[in-house]
Amino acid sequence: TLDAFKPKGVTCVLVSKKIKSLLKKYQLHEHAFYPVDLVNTITNNAAEYYLLYIFGKRINFINYEKSEYILRKRRTKEKVEHPSNVPYFSNIEDYLKAKSYFLKKDKLILDFDKVVLAVDYDILWGNPNKLIISKRVKEDMEHSDISGIQLKPITTPQYITKTEFNSLNS
Repeated sequence: TLDAFKPKGVTCVLVSKKIKSLLKKYQLHEHAFYPVDLVNTITNNAAEYYLLYIFGKRINFINYEKSEYILRKRRTKEKVEHPSNVPYFSNIEDYLKAKSYFLKKDKLILDFDKVVLAVDYDILWGNPNKLIISKRVKEDMEHSDISGIQLKPITTPQYITKTEFNSLNS
């Protein structure tokens, strides 16, 4: 999308008809596809695209008790060993309070090292114009005739679905 469309506070992605068909085969939180006609102003040719809007916030689908956390220096992002260790949290409110506390008191950023999801969605929203997709979706996209997409690994934090977490700990 060439960074031309980045709405504030809204998570949506412009997708082709082929990508829409592929994504509809997978587990996805409540969402809507809105038709968008893109017109080449030189040739007047129109292309059929969709604006994928995913409702809700990713932060509400995290299992805070099972996720793992890390502290980093605010400016350098370097990992810090903290004498009190990084606590675990039971909910979003406790996590946000601790995040504020560490930033104000120690100038440290509390972040996720491993995110355990409380859901089994194959597709989550990332930053504007980006999706977080499961391995199944990635493999399907790589074996399809879809072009013009970039698949990049998430380096940090690691995302683990509810089912993956349960199978690792059984």
